[in-house]
Amino acid sequence: MPCANPTTDTAFGHLRDGNALPNVATLGGQPFSFNTPASFNSGAVTISGDVSYGPFNVGGTAKLETAGKVSFTGSTTGNTGMRPFGKQLNGQPGHPYAGFSWNVSGTVSPTTPTFAASTSGTLSIEVEKVGGGFETKSFSMSSRSIGTDGKVSLVPGGAFQGVSTFNFTLP
Repeated sequence: MPCANPTTDTAFGHLRDGNALPNVATLGGQPFSFNTPASFNSGAVTISGDVSYGPFNVGGTAKLETAGKVSFTGSTTGNTGMRPFGKQLNGQPGHPYAGFSWNVSGTVSPTTPTFAASTSGTLSIEVEKVGGGFETKSFSMSSRSIGTDGKVSLVPGGAFQGVSTFNFTLP
């Protein structure tokens, strides 16, 4: 996108006196909002802000280099809390219970100009022990793509009281 004034206009909007106007732009095909002044150093403009990606506000830093290359890295975290994935004999929700402590990371790079997001984290599963009591097991879940719908399916390996796939909608 050509700039009307190459000394003050960038892919982030019009910059004047260290203030960014307007404070919403498009970055990697997603809305990017920022409220802090841009900084200029080493031939690049840097702005901190949030990319709105479906239900996520991914906070990070965007950078525009003099060659017109745009990049962004950021992340956000959360926890689903424990929820039932099984049923009791009477049909009511029951064990296993599972929760996902997650991190969503997002990037835009000169080679990948579309915003790409992934999630990773820890899946905790609570099961009823034979003879009474409960036991919680934790599984580290490697990075996987996540869409703007926030849906993720986690398969830790094995079955936990008949459940082998744990589906979450984040956040």
